[in-house]
Amino acid sequence: MRIDKYLAALGIVPRRQIKKLLKTWEVLLNDKLVSSPQIKIKEWDTIKVYDDIIPVKFVVHLLLHKPAGYVSSNVDEWPYSSYKDLLQDCPYSELVEIAGRLDVDTEWLLLCSSDGRVIHNIIHPHKKVEKQYYIQTESPITPAMLTALEQGVPLSDWSITRPATATKINNTSMSLTITEWKFHQVKRMLEAVNNKVIYLRRDRIWGWKLEGIEKGEWKYVEI
Repeated sequence: MRIDKYLAALGIVPRRQIKKLLKTWEVLLNDKLVSSPQIKIKEWDTIKVYDDIIPVKFVVHLLLHKPAGYVSSNVDEWPYSSYKDLLQDCPYSELVEIAGRLDVDTEWLLLCSSDGRVIHNIIHPHKKVEKQYYIQTESPITPAMLTALEQGVPLSDWSITRPATATKINNTSMSLTITEWKFHQVKRMLEAVNNKVIYLRRDRIWGWKLEGIEKGEWKYVEI
């Protein structure tokens, strides 16, 4: 990849301004000054722009502990901030997209990747990737509710959810594992059994959990 295209992808400066940046003699590639936007870069080269040192990575995966109050959108949606605001200390934040949205009031696990194939494999319904949620409910959870959720419930769009795994934790909290990505699915599933979600967090996607990641923080992962 050319260095101008990569710097633009990182969001450091617009691509049309790369030549101007290079004329300032502020860009180094592997400790050598860069004067041409056409120079090729490769994985694990090191770029220095001003005082920022950036190892070249073409594929990036990370887990983000999303707090409530942030939207799963690449831009702010007033009055809420984008999840991207939580990645300001990540040099690759402009490269990644999320695999599966979380509602603004839903917390915990967001998986982000720069690889569209990875995102596709995670969110495609035929892949049946598991998502596990912790739910607190408005009304007591009954055995009949758990049975209905595990068998599949009809939603307002006339679709029926796939069989799920529903485990009661206490009178008003449960764990629910699903393999679909329907819009507001967990909340709609609880409404379908005459209950309501009052708190929701996503604990797991496939084998990934948020162990050791504080609220608002992130870490790189390998896939």
